Amino acid sequence: MRRYLIPVMVGCILLAAVVGYWAGHLEVDALRSEIRQMQDANEALEEKLGREKVALFYIRSSATQLHLQPQVREVKAKPDIYQAAVAAVLEGPSASDPALVSVFPKGAKVLGVHVENGLAVVDLNRKAAEMNVGSEGELLAVLSIVNTLTKLPDVYRVKITVEGEEVESLAGHVDLTQTFSYHPDVVRLKF
Repeated sequence: MRRYLIPVMVGCILLAAVVGYWAGHLEVDALRSEIRQMQDANEALEEKLGREKVALFYIRSSATQLHLQPQVREVKAKPDIYQAAVAAVLEGPSASDPALVSVFPKGAKVLGVHVENGLAVVDLNRKAAEMNVGSEGELLAVLSIVNTLTKLPDVYRVKITVEGEEVESLAGHVDLTQTFSYHPDVVRLKF
């Protein structure tokens, strides 16, 4: 009987070690999964906290005229809420209101927004200047950027450039050598 006692004890010890290792490995996997879930939740919370509601202005067409209408959406507040707001205007309205449109062509991008002493200088890429609209459409496109930015803190006037250069207009109608302030006369909250 003694002859079998030592191999049985060694087998039990080995079996306990294997079971302990496996159980420990499962615990480590469970802990890793829980840590991953906590990191995902933390990232989601940081993303939510890093967002801010902004009034973005888009064009709406009524039976007799075009006008701007705000659409409140969340944009990424950091690192640059001004650039995020202009990017959202260029991308166009959310699908929740199909009557709102943006006249900026696909591929239009904001290269940067610099704010100093109440003036926001918005630098757009060349694609943004390839819009095919009349004078009213171009004015509303410019004012969609202007009205959006002037609703944000510290911005009272807006200047638009294209790839770092002052341009006369985006589509040949609106003088961009000047600065613009908020235009309430083109905004309709209800139609």
